[in-house]
Amino acid sequence: MKNKGFTLLELLSVTVALIIIFLLSFVTLKAIIKNSKYGAFEDSVYSLIDAIDIYIADHKFLEIEKSGIDIKVLDDSVLKNNNFDDGLFTINDNKAKIIYIKQDNYCAKGTKEKLVVTDKGCGTLDSSKPTKADVFIKNISTNSIYLVAAGYDPDSEIIKYELSIDNGKYYTNSNDLDNVFKVDLNDYNVHKFKVRVTNEAGKTLESKVKEFKLKKDININIYETNNKESVKEEKQFNFTKDDNVKYSYSDSLENFKKFNGNLTIGSNKIIYFKIEKDNETYYNTLNITNIDSVLNGSYPKLDDNMIPVIYDGNNWIVANKYKKYWSYEDKIWANSVLVRKNKIADDSNSNSREYYLSSDAIGEKVYEKDILAFYVWIPKYKYRLFNISGKNKKTEIDIIFDKNTIKGEKADDNFITHNAFLYNNSNGFWVSKYESSVEENTDCYLTLNCNKDNLLIYSLNKKPITNISISNAYSISSSLNKINNIYGLSSKTTPHLITNLEWGAIVYLTNSKYGLDDISTTGNETGVMSMNETGEYVMANYNNHIGYNKENNSGFTKLPKKYIDIYKSISVKGYILGDATMETKNFKETKSEFVNSEYPFMIRGLDSMYSYNNSLGNPIENVSFRAVIST
Repeated sequence: MKNKGFTLLELLSVTVALIIIFLLSFVTLKAIIKNSKYGAFEDSVYSLIDAIDIYIADHKFLEIEKSGIDIKVLDDSVLKNNNFDDGLFTINDNKAKIIYIKQDNYCAKGTKEKLVVTDKGCGTLDSSKPTKADVFIKNISTNSIYLVAAGYDPDSEIIKYELSIDNGKYYTNSNDLDNVFKVDLNDYNVHKFKVRVTNEAGKTLESKVKEFKLKKDININIYETNNKESVKEEKQFNFTKDDNVKYSYSDSLENFKKFNGNLTIGSNKIIYFKIEKDNETYYNTLNITNIDSVLNGSYPKLDDNMIPVIYDGNNWIVANKYKKYWSYEDKIWANSVLVRKNKIADDSNSNSREYYLSSDAIGEKVYEKDILAFYVWIPKYKYRLFNISGKNKKTEIDIIFDKNTIKGEKADDNFITHNAFLYNNSNGFWVSKYESSVEENTDCYLTLNCNKDNLLIYSLNKKPITNISISNAYSISSSLNKINNIYGLSSKTTPHLITNLEWGAIVYLTNSKYGLDDISTTGNETGVMSMNETGEYVMANYNNHIGYNKENNSGFTKLPKKYIDIYKSISVKGYILGDATMETKNFKETKSEFVNSEYPFMIRGLDSMYSYNNSLGNPIENVSFRAVIST
């Protein structure tokens, strides 16, 4: 009797059952991972409280500021190399009380006996309403009143401003965070106004009702004389001066402080200004978003046609280059795109490069088909040497962003500037978010065996171009800014194939508190993608050797002198500080082979971002490359 095979229906039933089992297992696995991270954070906070109690016992006369004590004071004593992003604590009955402590989206507040933890951000732990809500006149024109909706909460951010007129329904501006309302009126009657503000926890507070009416045109305003000031560690304001006008400001709607027209603000916040003239009082508001004290001057430097973008959860949005479009402390790295010069004919969604560079495009979605390349900013930093011998296990790498160059002795615990930033003493570099790819309608997308000379490459989330020699990858990367290039890059840039040290700089940043070892170096859309999937050529070489194999080699007849790392040893002991070979040797089990005279070139990322393998430099089916742009 012959064995009877499965029917199509039976095969489909089995397949569906397997898919369901896989999906259920995947959901369960995600829940386990999430609970594991949650538990690890909670355990860390309990350990922190114990450490603070010891600290309090050793500092009996500890002075307590009203705002609390920053946990950073514990770094060099009790909490060396702690993993928390930020936090404040105070003392209650001679014991530690956490005002807040955060790591990524995890946050905790309270005491050891009564600790509250969340993975949805510190603002969601705020169980109280906002403490202040008010409405002020900004100015008056012929038929309109401009009103400032004001709110304050010391424990979380205000995320929505609403206005009600004559006891009508509350409404918002198109942007919930826009707190200036234009109210058009056609009479000179008194009207009632009140506002409602909402904090991150969804708690609301209504203001008292205020009565306003149209008067003669009044435009006692407060103007910035330099409103396009780039990101700095503090913001300088120089306002129009008038001897008959009194200025004062506050960020909490109380204790307005007087100033004479010049003002310095050191943090991102909403500032309310009071302007008094001729027995009339008016207000203005500025939402300051261009202060960054984390990068310490290592701010992104855009080429003329680079467009800064920020991810809104669904799309890439054009950012204001004069504002802070990153938050490395929250693992949000700076991104930019290069777009085509002209819009796509007969495509109403497409726009020109000129449009994307204009102020009109700020806040608008960048059409996917207009994008030629994505780049991610790696800011200049110094790092604490942590594993010179290569014997230590994986650890979080201690990084401090710093535009200055720090040189020190080669010894663990010393801080030095990462060597990747010393090629031209740069402030940082732009690295291709994705491995190099080509258009889908080209031969090189369809087959490995194609002419790879003078390719137009892209940095998009598409199939990477492989089977290319390192010399060709170097040549293509270096010519991205050639005259009349499609990307719009200027001659002020220096594009090149990524070096081994630049690869290492990304690896170290990924393994600091500013990154995450995942498919993305941040665990979100803003990171560098897929450094642990396909092998990639990096510019690293043994002793200026182009290799012995004449038939199947790198293609180099002479090596370039710049943007290449030259090794004098065939052992990893001859590594260069910061190249993510010896120092990260035990971060993950990988099969790694160092360069030598027979295989003088290096491949990274074959099975993890830490792996390194030697090569002839010849075309290999599973090896791609990515470019770096120095600006």
